[in-house]
Amino acid sequence: GTMTGGIIRIFVAVVAIIIASIILNSTIASWDKDEMAGSIFMCFIAGVIICASIYFIINGIKMIIDGKKVREDKLKDLKARIDALDKKLTLVVVKVGNDEASGVYVKQKERLAKELGVNFISRVLPSDVTESELISVINEYNMDKLVNGIIVQLPLPKHINETRIINSIDVNKDVDGLTILNTGKLFQNMDTLVSCTSSGIIDMLDYYNIKVSGKNAVVIGRSLLVGKPVSMLLNNRNATVTMCHSKTENLSEITRKADIIVIAIGVPNFLTSDMVKEGAVVIDVGINRVNGKLVGDAAFEELKEKCSYITSTWWCWTDDSI
Repeated sequence: GTMTGGIIRIFVAVVAIIIASIILNSTIASWDKDEMAGSIFMCFIAGVIICASIYFIINGIKMIIDGKKVREDKLKDLKARIDALDKKLTLVVVKVGNDEASGVYVKQKERLAKELGVNFISRVLPSDVTESELISVINEYNMDKLVNGIIVQLPLPKHINETRIINSIDVNKDVDGLTILNTGKLFQNMDTLVSCTSSGIIDMLDYYNIKVSGKNAVVIGRSLLVGKPVSMLLNNRNATVTMCHSKTENLSEITRKADIIVIAIGVPNFLTSDMVKEGAVVIDVGINRVNGKLVGDAAFEELKEKCSYITSTWWCWTDDSI
């Protein structure tokens, strides 16, 4: 991780300790009984400076969670595991229509698949495809023994029932972990397929040894892809979880009590400094484009000095993939 202002803080604190040590050393060396009050006062001042500096160092270091570093390490481990298999894996992504954002996500998946040595099949269907036609395509890959994973890129056109489509995917090939059976297993804390973003959030917390058990965690957003699964993952790690959403009243009162905040609502700079307590951990899942720049759901610049850990915008994408 990158220390947000941490280097400057440490430098200032170390210099202060050195100066205080010099004062203390010279005072002791030239101790004069006739000026004992003055000598004691100088020792007291030096002690205060040293204690304050140590406190400053301990409490002043803020960490930016380097999601890309976590991602690289996870991919390295994943590639080694894939290379050790005696078969070639195949991932299928089914996309409906020409949504630009969805296209970006599919390209990113394709690039990662190639990087990991996984076969990648992109199936693009017209935006006016019917539910039955889409289910027929999914069943084709469900039956194909050479296909190991299936993703239906969301969102789907309004005339298609997403729940029905998601649950037509073979549960053993349900990469996003969104079928009723896989989400049910998650709720019962059973080993199952879980959405990658939610898993990534837990991976980052683990990577930085951020304690979850016993902590108050607030998840802002209740989507099936992020909010709900990450709430259960945190709960399964023994956090006390509050899930907030657009109808939540007195949101700031809830977030100010949180040790860990995960936000995924798609509203630029929604989470501000006054909504977060000193030393909180903020995981920002939002990705918004404002005036040609990527902005998260958390107001990063004003939060980075207040949080003990915070993700930068955006933590798992490379610049040329957006």
